[in-house]
Amino acid sequence: MPVIPGWVRCYWRGRHEPVRHPLGGFTCAECAHVGGSLDEMGFEDAGWVAPVRKLYSRKDDGVTRTSAWAPGPRGW
Repeated sequence: MPVIPGWVRCYWRGRHEPVRHPLGGFTCAECAHVGGSLDEMGFEDAGWVAPVRKLYSRKDDGVTRTSAWAPGPRGW
């Protein structure tokens, strides 16, 4: 069975497989293409984070939704 190079798979797919780089930006897991945002990796208008996040509370034993992004007394 022939091995297909990573850049060909990304070309056929029309986007890359982004992996977060520790110093910022993204790197493709298939072809090692470097991009600064998800738009550059082929995800047009998809590079956003929802302003509401879910938190688990042991005290209430449930999941709550909040838009607060400040760390608590113990950190994140």
